[in-house]
Amino acid sequence: MSVYYYIAQRRKQASIRQLCRVLQVVPSVYYAWQQRHQVPAL
Repeated sequence: MSVYYYIAQRRKQASIRQLCRVLQVVPSVYYAWQQRHQVPAL
């Protein structure tokens, strides 16, 4: 499982910003991944 998919699965439990900080991911990179994979935004 990719770290981005993990963030997408957990975004209801914590903010994207918090998840990215803990997992050491730049939020803009996550959002770019989200758009490429057509993950629905909340």
